[in-house]
Amino acid sequence: MSFIDRLRRPEYTGKNRCTPCTVVNVAIAAGASAFAALTSTVLGAGVFSLSLGAIYLRGYLVPGTPTLTKRYFPERVLRWFDKDTTTPKTDETVEIDPERVLLNAGAVEPCREGTDLCLTSDFQQAWRERIHDARAHDHAEDRLADALDISSEDDRITIDRHGEAFVAYTDDATIGQWSSQAAAIADSAATTELSERTTNWSDFAPAEIARVLMSLRIFIEQCPDCDGSVQVEQEVVESCCRSYDVIASACQDCDSRLFEMEWDDADTDGVQEQPNQSAQATT
Repeated sequence: MSFIDRLRRPEYTGKNRCTPCTVVNVAIAAGASAFAALTSTVLGAGVFSLSLGAIYLRGYLVPGTPTLTKRYFPERVLRWFDKDTTTPKTDETVEIDPERVLLNAGAVEPCREGTDLCLTSDFQQAWRERIHDARAHDHAEDRLADALDISSEDDRITIDRHGEAFVAYTDDATIGQWSSQAAAIADSAATTELSERTTNWSDFAPAEIARVLMSLRIFIEQCPDCDGSVQVEQEVVESCCRSYDVIASACQDCDSRLFEMEWDDADTDGVQEQPNQSAQATT
């Protein structure tokens, strides 16, 4: 192993590089080199070059920077820089009320206890039948394009696959994200059924459709891909820049992710006890 390889820290460089750490350390390097330049311009340039080399190889210059950044940087700053989160998000402004759409479509109804929403029995059965039909066909990207009502001639929206995940986006915004093929199957199947139950479904924009489908997916109890049971849990996700709590649903048999959303302690006391609440689905 070469000297350079011994210096390299892959856990903090490449795709794991923490942008806030890099910014802070470059700023420190610039300050230190400027101070050194007061004595000698050559010394200042040397300090800056060595510092940049260390940041490139190790991800940081000051020891402990990743821990210090997570601890002391404001959350809004870390969230802005964070590029590793898998929490589904929609960057486009969406005015639609997913809960109202699902209620009007007869997809959900108040549970017997009256404190939550549940799938209606007829929609649940119809959704399962649609799911079995949808997973018999390949090309998840095509299924998602159909679900979002994106024609083949429409080049404004792109759907890319990243491993098992899918992202739909335009040049300016993210339309929707799906953590697994199971999530894509669930949404394409739901679209077929919801479009028949909602008179103005064709009027919805792709981002609005994605939001409604994401809101519905949190209610699913059986994996669309392998028929295993789906469990909703709260867990901590570590990214390059921060740690955060998420509400996530995943298949217990094949580990497919169906739903994942960042959860704030300040939201509501009932979230942890009743993660299927419509308030969570529509956040």
